[in-house]
Amino acid sequence: MTRSEIMKTAWNIAKEAAAKTGYKAKEFFSESLKMAWTMAKQEVKTIKERLVELGGKEYTAHNCNRVYLTLDQFNEITNLGYNLNEYRNKFYADLDDNRIYRKISKNGKSKIYHEFDLASWA
Repeated sequence: MTRSEIMKTAWNIAKEAAAKTGYKAKEFFSESLKMAWTMAKQEVKTIKERLVELGGKEYTAHNCNRVYLTLDQFNEITNLGYNLNEYRNKFYADLDDNRIYRKISKNGKSKIYHEFDLASWA
């Protein structure tokens, strides 16, 4: 958020307070500016940070940028309620294309079975 946007936000907060109370907006500006700066400084977490907080295991090697997930973590993110064999089903979030993939291993071969967009979760 730029300083200009912070000032505009502060004035909008002050104007809303003035409309509710009947006082002038400049009387509320000091406090509204503090509120606007607090809003601007709030930490925005990345998708990767949120996945690691859930307990995902970070993997960055061979040009891969992934976070591997357990079945419970996968269900929490997607709200699908899958009840699958965790030995054969692996879940990972590909942070390069912001999707979660379900990878199935059968007879030594693996394929991508399904993908879920992380943009809806963020």
